[in-house]
Amino acid sequence: GEQNPFPDGNGRLYDPASILRIKADLSVEYDEIAKRRSRDSLTARNLEPPVVGYIWSCMPCCAPLWPKFRRSSTRGLARAQEIRDRTVNDRNLHVQTRWCSDAASEEVQVTSMAGEVRSLRVGADASVGEVKVRLAAMADIPEMELVLISRGRRLNDDDPFPKEAIGAGSPQTTMVRVRRRRALSGSHDGSLILWDVDSGDSLHTMRGHGDAVVSLAVDWASRRALTGAHDCRMKLWDLDHGICVGTMTCIGHPAFSIAADWASGRALTSSWDRALKVWDLKEFEEVATLGGEPGNSVASCLALDWPSARAIGGGYDGDLTMWDLEGKTQAWSVVEAHDGKVTALAAIWAAQRVLSGGQDGFLKLWSIAEARGQPGPPPEPTLLWSMRQHRLQVSDVALNLEIGRAVSASWDGALKVWDLTGERGGDKPPVDPAQTLQPEPVSGVTCMDVDWSAACAIGGAGKHLFVWDLEARSASSAIRHVLRGHQDAVSCVALEPSRPPS
Repeated sequence: GEQNPFPDGNGRLYDPASILRIKADLSVEYDEIAKRRSRDSLTARNLEPPVVGYIWSCMPCCAPLWPKFRRSSTRGLARAQEIRDRTVNDRNLHVQTRWCSDAASEEVQVTSMAGEVRSLRVGADASVGEVKVRLAAMADIPEMELVLISRGRRLNDDDPFPKEAIGAGSPQTTMVRVRRRRALSGSHDGSLILWDVDSGDSLHTMRGHGDAVVSLAVDWASRRALTGAHDCRMKLWDLDHGICVGTMTCIGHPAFSIAADWASGRALTSSWDRALKVWDLKEFEEVATLGGEPGNSVASCLALDWPSARAIGGGYDGDLTMWDLEGKTQAWSVVEAHDGKVTALAAIWAAQRVLSGGQDGFLKLWSIAEARGQPGPPPEPTLLWSMRQHRLQVSDVALNLEIGRAVSASWDGALKVWDLTGERGGDKPPVDPAQTLQPEPVSGVTCMDVDWSAACAIGGAGKHLFVWDLEARSASSAIRHVLRGHQDAVSCVALEPSRPPS
């Protein structure tokens, strides 16, 4: 590597950050190989990855770090945090050690917008990116959100750190945290891409699945994601560093729909085996299976409310089914809620409303009853309205009753915004869409997510993603960005909200 070169004493140079990323990815892959080859999980976890060990044995400079990367006993979210901390600390330690051994290094003071001053030693040949590594670790903020400004000029990561700021008696550099609004997309090419939605730039491209990525769930607060693919594996990702930090194998159950409750550390998946599976993300293991019988419907989409232990699945046979996650039973089922499979769901649990979209091109709003505290089985939902406004299958829906808006995306190439304000607060069907948006050139919209606070939507159409302004006066001016990077069709996407949900 040529960035942050690390000499090994023999004239060779390595990039420790790249080595750490390779190490993390290979360790996760080795976990799966060990589990497949041995039913004895304890024995499997005591083995050391031979491929990784060989790589590190060829690098004398990294030999002192090898003991820290032996197999950890932690799993799931705890291991994800452990890997993140270890990656940050090692990058920080590498830079700090090199500068401390540099006789020409001097003290630098950096101030924040709040007036807080941080002091650190900086080497004479330091780059802006290296200084950001140190400051991000000291301030405990994501490195990608840190911007350094000197004399009114924004400093680029590859530039040398300004000489005039080194050794100065007073702070000459200001650090600013710029919160980026991000999106994560998955594709049939097996890749994931993390995007900066406002600039349209790609931040990370992540690979690890052996087949099409078809589902994802993101915790933007902790900057982690859970993905499902046709290779029958689910992977946990650290979005700060663009690395896989955990893998679960689900043989016979490729998770083509994922709903996660990150606060409780639970995830719900559906697949062709007609089963819903509950996963413990803290231990990274399956804890419950619902359905799976020949008479059960294959759920193509899910809506989860973990506090009330309820989930709704939209079936390939057109049925809409409510599941009691505690009792592991069906609470109710609406037979043939749609003609053809149910393809999209959006639930507002507090308001007891569910919006469904189907292969038949229909949008339907349902009223569901609160199940707790009532004797006997809960009543079936009530259909409030139904309308067909798409020529082809509805691929995704979003609902916000507080502002009275809904958005629907379809394979007919249209993204439609609906005004649900009125006397009945959305219980009456809208007459016409408030806005109809389309990608250019026209292509089917395969997936979609909405940031209501920013009046922004993102959707996949073919290999590209389109970012739309939902308040644009015309469809031609609605496209903010076109994001290009995937080599095959985009299958799933999640958009970070500009304001965290209450």
